[in-house]
Amino acid sequence: MKELTDDHLAELIENGFVIVEKFFDEEDCKRGVEEMHKVLKPWSEVKDDPPENLCTFTTWPGPSLWINRFAITNDTFVAFAKKYLQTEHIHLRSGTPFVRYPGCTHFTGDGSIHIDNINNSLLPECNDHIFGQIGFWSHLEDVGLDNAPLHLWPHSEKNRTLENATKLNVPAGSIGIFTNYTWHSASVFTGTDGQRYIWGGSFGRADHVWEGFKHYTDLGNVPTFIELVCSLTPTQREMLRFPAPGHRYYTKESLVKLEERYPGFDESGEYAKNIQ
Repeated sequence: MKELTDDHLAELIENGFVIVEKFFDEEDCKRGVEEMHKVLKPWSEVKDDPPENLCTFTTWPGPSLWINRFAITNDTFVAFAKKYLQTEHIHLRSGTPFVRYPGCTHFTGDGSIHIDNINNSLLPECNDHIFGQIGFWSHLEDVGLDNAPLHLWPHSEKNRTLENATKLNVPAGSIGIFTNYTWHSASVFTGTDGQRYIWGGSFGRADHVWEGFKHYTDLGNVPTFIELVCSLTPTQREMLRFPAPGHRYYTKESLVKLEERYPGFDESGEYAKNIQ
């Protein structure tokens, strides 16, 4: 896995996006594709009876713990997001995997060029980038020009057309990093085979309570969410809005209830050691 540098950060702030080719190694890609097949079928398995919607996504968290955990447990993503957002306290905003299949035309054309802030925040965009949310799109397989690559435009481009876009056609293992202030658009899947998977997640500042595309405070009794919470460290759980160890919520009584809901919740003893 490659590192994300200050040069990448500067490019993201200036342009609104940065593309890092072959960020993941071959083994990461292989494992990722295997896990993605658990939540979204490849074209080879659905082409004889394709879904009505050729752009399909899954609810989060889904049946793959590996995918559910990925954005939160990727230390490189987390560190870069904290640097971009200028805080040590961030929350996961979303992490939904999705796929586009051949023939997909959903939300394409010049009229589809947009930013995501309109449905990700109560506040209009502003010049201070910390009020945006940072997202990581991971491409597990090659994305050719005929595989519906995402189209992107730098902040400086005022005449945005599909012809002058930067196209996210990249080799397997590449990532695109952008924000909810980044101008972008889907494109038509003109190829006749394969699929374009996207998997990753986005982050925002923990103190920006007015932001977020989807929330998960209603998932406390959902088995896949429970499995995810049980697999994380206390620090990682903070990105899912759990209070940090030492918070007044944690008492002997509350830890008993937490263990009932999330078995092994305090296996490390981090929460109990701060109880007086």
